[in-house]
Amino acid sequence: MTSILVTHDQEEAFELADRIGVIDNGRLLEVGTPDQLYRAPQHRFTAGFLGAANLLPAQRNGTAVYVGQGKALPAPPDTAHLAGQPVELLLRPESVTLASTSEGLEGHAIGVGCVEAITFGGAFERVSVRLDDGQTVSALLSTERARVLALRGGDTVWVGVRDYHLIGQN
Repeated sequence: MTSILVTHDQEEAFELADRIGVIDNGRLLEVGTPDQLYRAPQHRFTAGFLGAANLLPAQRNGTAVYVGQGKALPAPPDTAHLAGQPVELLLRPESVTLASTSEGLEGHAIGVGCVEAITFGGAFERVSVRLDDGQTVSALLSTERARVLALRGGDTVWVGVRDYHLIGQN
């Protein structure tokens, strides 16, 4: 049986839907499975509407994506059509990693920054870090990882990312 549910509750949509359509100002932006739209949205609006999103300006050239002060990340597969274009690098907070040294990072390093705020959220802690280039990134750490790092406001940390997606300028 086909049903249509209209909601602004993202969690409800993720739990109930096989496919989601995202509408902005009366215009259907994109349609996909909850996983597709969360992990690989095609529009900036979708990225922010369906969850916390760090969106950093970047440039995709050749086989790399350049972000911040020249940090190069491997270009994700299926993004050749974005070559030579300014893009936004989507980092979900749960994919951002923090460490006291570059060697301690999981994933790819994107820079060094200063801890601006730490918010306790029960099973997780949200850490806001201002990168050396002025961009702010939010990381979601398990309480165990937060305890190991023992971060405080003003601490310097390395910032990395395990997973990321590129969004073209729509």
